[in-house]
Amino acid sequence: MHKILVIEDHLEVRENLHELLELCNYHVISASDGTSGIQMALAEQPDLILCDIMMPGMDGYEVLTTLGRHPETAAIPFIFLTARADKADIRRGMQLGADDYLTKPFEEQDLLRAIQVRLHKSHLLKQPFPRSFEGLKSFFFQARQEGGLPLLTDPSSLVQFAEGQIIFQENETPEYLYFLASGKVRLFRPEAGTEAAVSILYEKGGFFGYKALIQGTTYRHRAEALEPVEVFPIPKNDFFLLLLYNRTFSIRFIQLLANQVKEQEMQLHRMVQKLTQRTVAEMILELCPTSGENHSDTISLETIQSRAHIAKLNFTIALRDLDREKAISLGTDCVQLLDAKKLWALANN
Repeated sequence: MHKILVIEDHLEVRENLHELLELCNYHVISASDGTSGIQMALAEQPDLILCDIMMPGMDGYEVLTTLGRHPETAAIPFIFLTARADKADIRRGMQLGADDYLTKPFEEQDLLRAIQVRLHKSHLLKQPFPRSFEGLKSFFFQARQEGGLPLLTDPSSLVQFAEGQIIFQENETPEYLYFLASGKVRLFRPEAGTEAAVSILYEKGGFFGYKALIQGTTYRHRAEALEPVEVFPIPKNDFFLLLLYNRTFSIRFIQLLANQVKEQEMQLHRMVQKLTQRTVAEMILELCPTSGENHSDTISLETIQSRAHIAKLNFTIALRDLDREKAISLGTDCVQLLDAKKLWALANN
């Protein structure tokens, strides 16, 4: 039975939704405001969220943005419910990354149809992929078809390394993420002409070399084949598309990288949030011709997002973080650069 969270401040509307959804065999939980809705979403992990926009205190936009910061709730389908049918409001909701937007009063069948569509799509996207080269190809295919990533490289060929062969050296600039299709690879740090203790051992189905890519640094380790291995090198551009462009596929890709290890998954999620902020900051600086000085350039959000290729919700979260740091001022449809030096420091931190 699917669990649906209803966040609605009007008691009558909340109770009506609760009754309707229970009659349709959904398990329903509800909250009367945004703050308690966030707490309930984190605690209950619903399969879908219905949320009013205009609520006292924290509105629906803030609820969506806050839940998007948490890896355990960021991929939950989110449908806005509102009495406001203004095109600007609808556009704002969809720009944030909401999955759907229904205006009150709505037909029951329209609501139920929207819920069914989103739950079905979410179910398909949650299906696990085998940790094999064939599984990786299936993931890439689905990312192209469902995630809006048609330019992803087709993983059609593997690269072979003999036992003892070095895949990459420490201090090299990373150009690929590596998927290990067969064999074993170790990452280690040579010290004073000798090999230090093995840092990390990777076996079939593992990914390696991604931390330096995310952090924008050179490799800190050397990667060596312990036996004959086959790897698929995923180009850097593909790697960043998978991490940044689509919220759902970003979370799924992080899960693949972390191999379902929760602590590693949380660390990667934080690293990707920092990468997103750095990417947005760099794009703002690039679009400002005199960004070496403090000044007040204004750039449209549409221009930045079209260049940055970042999922809508993640894009908004990064902008709000930069706004909170007072490096920029975030408006309804534009960004004003307040402090280029601070923005540069945040991008290179």
